[in-house]
Amino acid sequence: MIKQTRLAGEVPTLNLPVDHPRPAVQGYHGSSMPFSLSGKSTERLKQLAREEKTTLFGLLVTVFQILLHRYTGQDDIWIGIPASTSRYRPEFANLVGYLINPVVFRGSLDPVTKPSFRGQLTRTGQIIGEAINHSAYPFPLLVRDLQPHRDSSHTPLFQVMVDFQPGSSALLERKMTDLTTSALAFPQMEGQFDLTLSVSQGETISGHFRYNTDLFERGTIERMAGHFQVLLIAIVDNPAQSIGFLPMLTDAEIRQLRAWNETDRDYPKDRTLVDLFEEQVHRGPDNVALVFDNQEISYRELNIRVNRLAGRLRTLGVGPEVLVGLLAERSVEMVAGLLAILKAGGAYVPLDPEYPKERLAFMAEDAALEVLLCHGATRARLPKCSARVLDMESAATTDSESSENPARAAGPNNLAYVIYTSGSTGEPKGCANEHGGILNRILWMQEEYRLAPEDVVVQKTPFGFDVSVWEFLWPLISGARLVVARPDGHKDPDYLADLIDTHKVSVLHFVPSMLSAFLEGIGDRRCPSLRDIICSGEALAPALRKRFFDTLDARLHNLYGPTEAAIDVSYWQCRGDDSLATVPIGRPIANTQLHILDPGGTPVPVGVSGELHIGGVGVARGYLNRPELTAEKFIPDPFRDEPGARLYRSGDLCRRLPDGNIEFLGRMDNQIKLRGFRIELGEIEAVSNRHPAVRETVVVIRDLEERQQLVAYITLDKEHSISDPEFELKDYLAEKLPDYMVPDAFVVLEQLPMNRNGKIDRKALPKPNVAAMKGDHIDPPRDNVEFRLVRIWEKLFAISPMGVRDNFFTIGGDSLLAIRLLAGIEREFGVRLPLHLLFQEGTVEQLAGILRRDNFTPPAWSPLVCLQPQGREPPLFFVHPSGGSAFNYYEIAALMGTGQPFYALQPRGIEPGEPFHESVEEMAIDYAAAVRDAQPEGAILLGGWSFGGTVAFEIARILERSGVTVSFVMMIDPPTPFVDSRGVEDDIEFLMERVPFYHGVSFDGWESQASREAQVMYLLKAIKVSGLLSQDLDDAHARHWLNLYKHHNKLVDLYKPSGPIDGKIIVFKPSEEIPFDVKMGDPMDWSGFTRAGVEVKKAPGNHFTMVSPVNTPVLVEKMKGYLQGEIRYD
Repeated sequence: MIKQTRLAGEVPTLNLPVDHPRPAVQGYHGSSMPFSLSGKSTERLKQLAREEKTTLFGLLVTVFQILLHRYTGQDDIWIGIPASTSRYRPEFANLVGYLINPVVFRGSLDPVTKPSFRGQLTRTGQIIGEAINHSAYPFPLLVRDLQPHRDSSHTPLFQVMVDFQPGSSALLERKMTDLTTSALAFPQMEGQFDLTLSVSQGETISGHFRYNTDLFERGTIERMAGHFQVLLIAIVDNPAQSIGFLPMLTDAEIRQLRAWNETDRDYPKDRTLVDLFEEQVHRGPDNVALVFDNQEISYRELNIRVNRLAGRLRTLGVGPEVLVGLLAERSVEMVAGLLAILKAGGAYVPLDPEYPKERLAFMAEDAALEVLLCHGATRARLPKCSARVLDMESAATTDSESSENPARAAGPNNLAYVIYTSGSTGEPKGCANEHGGILNRILWMQEEYRLAPEDVVVQKTPFGFDVSVWEFLWPLISGARLVVARPDGHKDPDYLADLIDTHKVSVLHFVPSMLSAFLEGIGDRRCPSLRDIICSGEALAPALRKRFFDTLDARLHNLYGPTEAAIDVSYWQCRGDDSLATVPIGRPIANTQLHILDPGGTPVPVGVSGELHIGGVGVARGYLNRPELTAEKFIPDPFRDEPGARLYRSGDLCRRLPDGNIEFLGRMDNQIKLRGFRIELGEIEAVSNRHPAVRETVVVIRDLEERQQLVAYITLDKEHSISDPEFELKDYLAEKLPDYMVPDAFVVLEQLPMNRNGKIDRKALPKPNVAAMKGDHIDPPRDNVEFRLVRIWEKLFAISPMGVRDNFFTIGGDSLLAIRLLAGIEREFGVRLPLHLLFQEGTVEQLAGILRRDNFTPPAWSPLVCLQPQGREPPLFFVHPSGGSAFNYYEIAALMGTGQPFYALQPRGIEPGEPFHESVEEMAIDYAAAVRDAQPEGAILLGGWSFGGTVAFEIARILERSGVTVSFVMMIDPPTPFVDSRGVEDDIEFLMERVPFYHGVSFDGWESQASREAQVMYLLKAIKVSGLLSQDLDDAHARHWLNLYKHHNKLVDLYKPSGPIDGKIIVFKPSEEIPFDVKMGDPMDWSGFTRAGVEVKKAPGNHFTMVSPVNTPVLVEKMKGYLQGEIRYD
């Protein structure tokens, strides 16, 4: 069967570039665009068909296939062809009706060899013949047999059709006895498919492109019809030409593309930025050039400092093409050092002191640094290297040097800086940029945005990010004032707003994700001095554009460019009334050309995506010491006659809009193929960002047990409530996107992780909950024991089917649900397993292995649960909070990593029937013994959340009295040791004091319950709905949890520390304040109970949400920082 040969395998979807988002349900609104060929062209095509021993129909289908390939980049293209072979069967000969059966033609183009048209024509003819031979096979049965992924936004199997009517006009245009007939063109009213090529053959070839108007604008189809005709003429002229290089653009389009790249400006070509800075010093020597903290430095003072340091550098051999490292925090020294290196004729290499020393050492070695500048704040971060180190704060460094301007050493073609960016090999690569390119970029910026002496620009971008280059140099060559933000100040919206208002800042740069955080963080402040905000580094979302104009009265500019092309190469000014679905990156800047090319290096038409190639004076020299990578990414420029002209292959997917502006579609590697569909992740992100409750979205594809699924990471707008983000967003996206583009899982984050340059760090996105990714892949039970266990799990989780390798906790289990699971196992097998066993043996497969043992004896109760046994570091022992268990620390243990062993302590009484501890002291005695059994030697590391912090303190006292060293007690928002011993006894008051702040649930209606017990159960039910407790937890277990929770709170009310400990106390306090925090008291109250002092650090959340899926990752990073001895305290 054909379905087993030619049509076997994955069924692709044709992804034509559309003008409008594809509706979730296909519409059938249509129109048509006519075209016709001249008689001469028609005859030449017929002659070519005869020469190649094929039909005109086969030739036209081949050209159409090539057109679709060039438009989509796809090599596997399925086209529908209407066939009426059933008409010729005897039983249908006299039947009146529409006996057309669509035949699927599968065109395949070799993506490697890109055959000639003649070779492709031969191949197409063979495939058409095979398809026609099977044309009697009913199309519905073919769909049934192939079982494509069904989607209401597409027709199955194919989305385009070719309808060829040989000689139809001749048949119609004939005379009858008293009647003359003729063909009448009728406009297309329905778009059954995305696109249909309908061709008629008479004396000339004519036809229509019928299209779905829900997807395409008429201008797009008009251009497509033109491209089809250009291809037809091209294959007649040269049928031996490779299909990837056949011309497709019309002459008018070629002229237009050239016009959009006519960006010549007559900027001085013999100058450098040093020259322009010195001219500015001459024009306004006493004007303030630089502000940092309370320091103000004039242009004259800055120039003198720079000249002296440049002189010292020259005595050390710094000159043209010499690389000098600059290891500096944001400071006056950073600015002076950068300028001094340039004045000495060298090129600076920024070394961010926040980078790991290993990375700094690699950069220093790779760049072969001869000199490295540092200052007092960064001396301790010096990497191992052979460079001569100069401390810029040392008077001995520059006192003997001249204050006069040194003679210029470097010219426009010399290196200005080398910035290291991440590399696919795992090691950073240095991008080398010349003076001429950066000078062009900054002169264009001055021409476009016009800084004046009264302007103030903030330098806040980390200087390892190329945006910092214009932040440093643009104001200083324009006579404006440069205000340098304090180190890490760029992360603090309140600090930035104060800086803006204090210094009347007029121009500022933001990466979009940082702009979002800034707008949210400044509240009602309006920063009236701001005139221009420059955005670059990431795609700017329309929702953020709108929020900007709703918040600030300033201009917003979207710039685009890679480090490999002198910062920015295109620009777009946003407007508050923009209704565009995306924010364009605009047009090329001065002396820059932007070409969007297909894989063969041929310009693509307007609207068609391709890789952006950048040409012009800003193109970097290449990658330092990476000649092969340089040759791969920097290629000869075929569009310019200038010797040595090159293009940089950006790897960015873009397309031109009809007005010449460019739309950024994402990285080439952000384009994925899932279940036969090619998907641009940026499209999903853009649609999700339009939801009023969504602030930002990042979509990635995750591997799950040999399958791939889409995961969306979102942050929410706090001004718009959304009760169930996953449910609502899936519903929302299902209305706007095909179902294969709707993410399988949604992960809500407080904020998206960002790297030091303020860009979203996709590698740092947390793994989603496996339950959300579970899909339909299971490992079925293999024997009766596994089968009986699976039945228990399926009932417990209300998930069916369940696999034997699904981990209890990663699919949503918690300690209370675990109690029900173990009770179910006891009823089914007559064996009672301890709760802590579930942490080590958390799958059906593992538990079945235990139950199969004839001599299995449940181990005795132990408070200690090993959540993470691996690693050589001293283990951490963390005590449960009130009513809690080891489960509360499951995510903390996982995030601490395999290098850090982690034990959790859990109470008696968590399982029904066990007696509660009667005091904190009794609990601590049990726990101390368990800790010492687990770690007989060495200093002990203790911690706990809330009540657990208090118990951990008492454990430390007990251990120290027995001669054991306790290094520290790490407390997560513990209660004050001076608690007033007036615990809340009333169940309702107890619940209302705590749980609303944990989950934000609404308790409306509880007062209308018939009795107090009914009110309590109503509140417990609300808690279950909120997710704190499992929804199917029965009333008895919910009551047991409440009793344990209250009992632990009573114990802490009764506890009074009897003396101090020798170990340090580290307290993590929540950044959010709620009424409950008053009861927790001042963490410094603990200072009287430790001889080593108390240190306090803020962590996100409130008392109840500090340890939660949203905030735990940040808390763990702060904990790890302390353990590594590198945490910085506010």
